[in-house]
Amino acid sequence: MSPPDSSTQGVGNYAAQANIVYMTGPNSPWGVDADNEGSAEAAMNTAFGSGNWSAFYGFSDSVFGGGNSFVYLEGGDGAGIADFFASANTRTALESFVLAGGAVFVNAARNDTSTPFDVGFGLTLVGANYSDTGSLTSAGIEAGLGSNGAGTAWSGSSFGHDYVVCAFEAACEGNVSTFVTGDSGDIVVGGRFGDGYFVAGGQTLPYFHQPSEGAAALRANQLNFVASLGTSVGGSGVVPEPASWAMLIAGFGLTGAALRRRRAVFA
Repeated sequence: MSPPDSSTQGVGNYAAQANIVYMTGPNSPWGVDADNEGSAEAAMNTAFGSGNWSAFYGFSDSVFGGGNSFVYLEGGDGAGIADFFASANTRTALESFVLAGGAVFVNAARNDTSTPFDVGFGLTLVGANYSDTGSLTSAGIEAGLGSNGAGTAWSGSSFGHDYVVCAFEAACEGNVSTFVTGDSGDIVVGGRFGDGYFVAGGQTLPYFHQPSEGAAALRANQLNFVASLGTSVGGSGVVPEPASWAMLIAGFGLTGAALRRRRAVFA
């Protein structure tokens, strides 16, 4: 299925629009049309208003800068997001963007592979671990994710396909919070890194969740929460060097730490 035409969806090209960005693969995830209330695009419109954000269909690290403050990467179904993150350049660009003050929400309920992949800052998504339910933690409630009628618990077929683990335990301890949990583990996890904020998740689209209105409100709340913690980051060459994050890891004494299949720890 082809992505929506930007002229009919209130989204335009990168340069002309606001500093809020939605990016996914070449096609709409799961074949859910953009005008469906359970789509990612509908959540963006609810969170920010039609015409106040930009959409890209095809992954590129060019969005990590250019005056943007918030980037939502949706990698559900077979969007190919794992291939995008297979490049160290992608993670370097993302981490530099966040360290400089940007906010990023990477959500990937993959349907094409179970291979774990590093999404940055020591957080890893592990696939083929389905969750039929999802519920807010105390951190999720405190962040306001249950507001606007969202509620605190949902079911789905499935609610999540991936869960999040932390490769660097000491870096996550006290720095990373779990916002949503499910049958398989922690589904939405994030925290502050440098001057920005980063969240990783493994939820499917609200289209697959019940109650549907509450699930749609949850996704919009998540987008609003993460975006509210980001600031505009300048164009090419303005973001700090990736060595900044390497120094943070070294400060924890974690250089070369092995991946541990461990749930992230509440802040």
